[in-house]
Amino acid sequence: MPKNTVLPQRIQSRVRMVYRRAQEAGLAIGRPRKVLEAASVYAVCRMEGVPLTLDEVAKLYGYAKPPIARTYRVLARRVGLRPAVQKPEDYILRHKGRLGRKVAEKALEILSTCNAVGRKPAAVAAAAAYLASNGRLRLHRLAKIFLTTTVTIRAHVKWLRGQAAQAASAIPVAEMVSK
Repeated sequence: MPKNTVLPQRIQSRVRMVYRRAQEAGLAIGRPRKVLEAASVYAVCRMEGVPLTLDEVAKLYGYAKPPIARTYRVLARRVGLRPAVQKPEDYILRHKGRLGRKVAEKALEILSTCNAVGRKPAAVAAAAAYLASNGRLRLHRLAKIFLTTTVTIRAHVKWLRGQAAQAASAIPVAEMVSK
């Protein structure tokens, strides 16, 4: 593991365990050791709910994203890993200091009204932060913070606004029963 890694000790020990299981499954043959190690770190972070993106892992290990992603998919399939679904809320909490307390709280409030399963969690979090700041936070700055693009954030802002409109137009079940 790189020396500048600041992962907790329990996660580092799980990374070593997953790496050993990958070697036993024969995944080390024909792959650079660092790529397999990076895929192991990403897999364990996903399983433990640590919001570490594939881009960040690639930057940490100095490798391109595609071989790490490919190795991660093979690793998850062959070793039988069950990664947790990443949530946009985790990204908001992670970047709370850079967003500001009020914006982070409002963004979490916005995220509680939508179902973001199947969407990029970092992009959904960035869009929620943009809406929470009433446009005061620049898209370019949010793109840098959440490691996404301004175009992706804009698309997710549009999607979140649609989700909010659907939530506002829905009639609560309690009102339907009482009528």
